[in-house]
Amino acid sequence: MKFKPVISIVLFFLSCSFLAAETTTRTYLEKDENKRITHVITWEVSPNGENIIIKTDKNNTQSQQVISGDIHGQTLSWTYESEQERSNITAVRTGKTIRMTGTRWGKKVDKSFDLDDYPWNQPFQLGVERFVRQDGGKSFKFWTIGTTGPGDMKIARFEASKKRTEDIVINGKIEKTLCYKITFTSFIYSMFWHGYYWYRVSDGFFLRYKGKSASSSSEYVQ
Repeated sequence: MKFKPVISIVLFFLSCSFLAAETTTRTYLEKDENKRITHVITWEVSPNGENIIIKTDKNNTQSQQVISGDIHGQTLSWTYESEQERSNITAVRTGKTIRMTGTRWGKKVDKSFDLDDYPWNQPFQLGVERFVRQDGGKSFKFWTIGTTGPGDMKIARFEASKKRTEDIVINGKIEKTLCYKITFTSFIYSMFWHGYYWYRVSDGFFLRYKGKSASSSSEYVQ
């Protein structure tokens, strides 16, 4: 009998934590060189941090990313899985070092990345939302790990720079947005890629992306 008060207190705090967690789901449709790619994102935020699950379907090839972050939105761990790509990658941050292990295209991966004072932000199009909500500042630098092309499973530093305020139409509705240009901080790399990202002014919600190539774009659909 004397343990009941303790159990009740524990259950009370667990229930409070559960009730405080907020889960949302989004879907984005991406077009890249006439390919249609769907991203379904489940995002849970609680007083202890956040968890993001991204399920991607690209030409009948499925992949999944799972991201865990702290209360400040900085990434602490990230996994990338794809049966068709014979890939199962895990990256974990300890201090200012990220350790990546697993397999990619059936080959063993085991390497480390050293960071500076800028945060690890995975995936950056969502991570920038917090920055936009906080102050809508002019620039923001961060690290992220690539999953395609020459940057596949490599880390690079990026910068998001606010360009303008713009009204755009999403799902038939006019949205007031902040447009950011995101590119590599390296001048040489920035010559090969940059993208424009639109975030809703009221809450920083990511709505649209357009790449350097006119055929590359992504948009929130529901």
